[in-house]
Order: sequence, then C-alpha cells, then structure tokens
Amino acid sequence: MNRTLVLLSVVLLSALILISYIFYIQLPKVGYVNFSKVLNEFKMSKDINSNKEVYEYQKRVDSLYSSLEASNETNTKTKIMQQLIAEKNNLEILSNNLMSQELKKINSRIRSYGTDFSNSKGYSVLLGLGPDMSVISGDSKNDVTEEFISYINKRYEGDR
Repeated sequence: MNRTLVLLSVVLLSALILISYIFYIQLPKVGYVNFSKVLNEFKMSKDINSNKEVYEYQKRVDSLYSSLEASNETNTKTKIMQQLIAEKNNLEILSNNLMSQELKKINSRIRSYGTDFSNSKGYSVLLGLGPDMSVISGDSKNDVTEEFISYINKRYEGDR
C-alpha cells in the first residue's frame, strides 16, 4: 500500500512537472517598447528633422522678418508682410508634407526592423506603448525599449 502510494505520488509529480514544462515552453515571449521614445531616439528621425529644404525656407522667412523690422516705409512693410505671410504658409505646407512622408518612411523602417528584432530575440509579440494606449500596462521586465533602440540604430547606420 505504501509502495503504491509512493509510486502514485512520483507519477503524479512527474506528470505535473511535465505539464508545467510543456506550458512554459508554449508561453509566448512578449516584449514592449515605448514608441514615443523609439521615435525620438531613432537616428533616422533625427536625420529627417534636419531637412535642408525646410532649413533654407526658414532662412528666407527669417530674412523677411529682418527686412520687415528694418523697414520704415509703410508700403514696403505691407509688401514684405504679404511676402512673409505667403512664405510662412508655404513653409508650413512644405513642412507638413515632408513630415507626413517622412513619418511613413520612419514607421515602415521601424516595423521592418521590429520584425527582424523580434525574430532574432525570440519574441512572439512585440508591442508598442504609445499615446494611443495600445498597451495599458506592462511589467518593466518586458520593456525592451533601450535594446530595441540600439538595434534599430545599428541597422539604420548599416543600411545607409
């Protein structure tokens, strides 16, 4: 009787260990990244923010401001003000269009690198924590933001 009880206990314990091991293996590895931080620290984002076309346009607007302040004639000031308003509007349109196009490129690149990162690190799921609240809460041990930023910046530098 004692022998049967011990044998049954060993079998049950072995089964429990086996089941636990199977469940452990099948649990997906999940990580998340702070997407706002990724976007701010991704070198491609920084490169795009230093767009030469926008910079040149901004210099023209600044020059018009200086001309406006230096002018004493009302007619000249009116003409400069009209030019300034037109140039500022054009700058805003150019800036918005470029930012929209560039954000699409950045997001596409981050997604591509994210897939590679997930595959190389064994993540079944890599979530983005952002203002849209796609992740409401997460254990900080699953936060791989810094590692992800390092990975995508190295990839970006290598892809240029």
